[in-house]
Amino acid sequence: MYQARANAYKTVGVQSASPQRILDEVFQRIELDCQRAITAIENEDVKGRCEQIGHAIKLVGALEVSLDSELAPELCENLVGLYGYVRARLVDANLNPDVKPVQEAMDLIREVHGSFQAAQKAA
Repeated sequence: MYQARANAYKTVGVQSASPQRILDEVFQRIELDCQRAITAIENEDVKGRCEQIGHAIKLVGALEVSLDSELAPELCENLVGLYGYVRARLVDANLNPDVKPVQEAMDLIREVHGSFQAAQKAA
């Protein structure tokens, strides 16, 4: 019963959140997934590594499909390329367990997230 109420609350929270807030949370969650994946790699936790990297890849895909190329075609083209690179680094880290590609992906996502936050403040 508690889980049903928690899920209902979560659904209402997502439905009422602004697109900017949702994007901010997606960026934060990708960063968290990457941090957890690094920990899993360091601890030789294959299942944890796969789960965290898989979730991060899914969220990077969500960022990509949320782009509005009609609004800013050049920016979107650049972000598609960047998100593709981030995804490739995460896939590489999952196939060949190494923290460096995950760290690189996380650093790139943090940079985009920071730019997104700066643009929000300027608007």
